[in-house]
Amino acid sequence: MRCLLRAGLFLGIVAIAAPIRPAGAKPSCGSGGATGAGNGTAGSGTFRYSVPPAYSPQQAIPLLLALHGDEGTPDYIYSVFKDLQSTSGGAFILAAPKAPFGGGSWYQSTSNHTTFINAVIDQLLKQYNIDEDRIWVTGWSGGATFLGYYAIKRQDILAAVVYHMGGGGGGSYSPPAGSCKIPGRFVIGTADFLYDLAKKQHDTMKQNGHGVEWVELPGVGHEFQKSTLPATWSWLQGKTLCGKTTPGSCGPEPTLDAGVPPPREADGGPPQQTDGGAPAAPSGDGGAAPPDLGAPPGSDGTLTLQRRRPDLLGGCSLSPNGGDPAGLCLLAGSLALFLVVLGAGRRR
Repeated sequence: MRCLLRAGLFLGIVAIAAPIRPAGAKPSCGSGGATGAGNGTAGSGTFRYSVPPAYSPQQAIPLLLALHGDEGTPDYIYSVFKDLQSTSGGAFILAAPKAPFGGGSWYQSTSNHTTFINAVIDQLLKQYNIDEDRIWVTGWSGGATFLGYYAIKRQDILAAVVYHMGGGGGGSYSPPAGSCKIPGRFVIGTADFLYDLAKKQHDTMKQNGHGVEWVELPGVGHEFQKSTLPATWSWLQGKTLCGKTTPGSCGPEPTLDAGVPPPREADGGPPQQTDGGAPAAPSGDGGAAPPDLGAPPGSDGTLTLQRRRPDLLGGCSLSPNGGDPAGLCLLAGSLALFLVVLGAGRRR
């Protein structure tokens, strides 16, 4: 009876002590990146970045990429979204790349610029613990026009795209097979010379099943409208890759307990016996290694995100599909404790 009581209390303590993680955070588990604001290099170009003071490598955080206009620098777009980062309480890491090809115009040399942006994302995933379900991208003017091409090509990793005063005209629509639909938000003035291109991009995405939002500003020309950012931020926060979340962990890989007997034969039959009658260890190197749950990077040079191994805690697995079986430990412990108390009352 005392053993039952202790078992119940132990299971309850284990469940309560289980770490609480943000719902749906799929961590890249990157490390080593500098915090604060700075300049980085990736592939053939450079980018500005800002990592909020509250960032911790133990907690995955969203990433927002912001692309400048044609023949420009990232300074303006960086400052605009740096302010948003501050007002959001440091809710995301910001990166603002500089177009290294075509004289600084994103729409030129789109293939090279695609490779460059892929390299920026890949590097940030390795240096910071990025939530792979929440990688967002936005662009202003020529940056938005380029995203009419890039965002569709990379809807396998991007959770949402925001077009500020621009669009790709819809002509570059060619989604990768098997990828999810990417939601898009368009902010455009009726007097903007890129209005027609933005409208065509919006219509093309809508016709192909993407969730789109159209924000039209009467009488406004080709000028970035900071007043629209609060609504844009509210819209972004609800967007995840494929509309799903995939909890993961950056903890150490689980190891097999040396005191646990080896599994039975794969054919379901009884294990072989040694001279002493004890089950023999599997042949080979002592048993097959647990399967690797991570997918290898793509062999074609494109960025491929990896699924992380779920946590193991006290025999209670934190499910990768969003469930939390660790709560069953608490239920089991409470039930055991209740039965002990009930039995003691009856004996009185």
